[in-house]
Formats: sequence, C-alpha cells, structure tokens
Amino acid sequence: MSDRQHLAKPRRPLRAAEGLLGTEVDELVYDAHGGLDPDGFGAATGTLRGGGLLWLLTPPLSDWPRWPDPQADRIRVHPYRAADLSRHFIRRFVLALATNRGCWILHEGQTPPQVPRVLERPVRPACGEPGEPGDIATAAQRRA
Repeated sequence: MSDRQHLAKPRRPLRAAEGLLGTEVDELVYDAHGGLDPDGFGAATGTLRGGGLLWLLTPPLSDWPRWPDPQADRIRVHPYRAADLSRHFIRRFVLALATNRGCWILHEGQTPPQVPRVLERPVRPACGEPGEPGDIATAAQRRA
C-alpha cells in the first residue's frame, strides 16, 4: 500500500486499503510516508495470512510523531487545520512498535535480516476430528 509510484508491484494507493478485504497475502508493504489511516492500516494488515510478513515503511520513529500526517486532513473538522490535530495516536503507535519483540526496526541504509519466505502450507479446517490438531470444538459442540 503506497501512494509512491516506485515502491511495489502490484501497488495499490492507501485509499484502496479497504478494497483488500476478503483477500489474503503472504507479504505486505505499507508505506506510512503518505500518512497512517488506522482504518486502512487495519484493513490492509487484516489480509496477512498467519505467518505473513508486514514491511511498514515509516519516517524515522523518533521524528514521526512530529511529522505532518497527510491522512490527518481526512479526519479534521472546521475550524481546525490538520496541523492542529494531536499526534497521540502516532506517538502510541511508535511506542508499540519500539517495544514489540516481534518487530525488527531497520534504519535507512541498514541491511534487512534474512527473513524466511512463507512456505506454502495446506489449509486445514478449523475443526478436525475430535482430538486432532485443529479440533477447537468443545465436547458440547461435538455432541450437537
């Protein structure tokens, strides 16, 4: 997801994120330089299959809360300007990224770590035969 032409193929603009609902991907690049729309980010990341990889491109995390967010204009109301809006969400989001052990934070120019490709895996039903892996039905649900 990016508004910058050169980043990804296939590329979809940020405003098209909700159009991804119902699809699944193994890898997603989300470019937050065009702003962070929480609804669109949630819709886009909701398409990741389990074990998938999200590449989140952001301004430097220490600077991001002070950067103007192009998406802020979408949620402002008169008489406020986008610059008048607080940056609480971005500050909290940066803190969550920085403290999450599941995130690798790379700075511009750093080489990314070797990331294993998502392997093709068979789709198995949520509920199998009683006692099989994937059996999440309760005893009462199995009797019904």
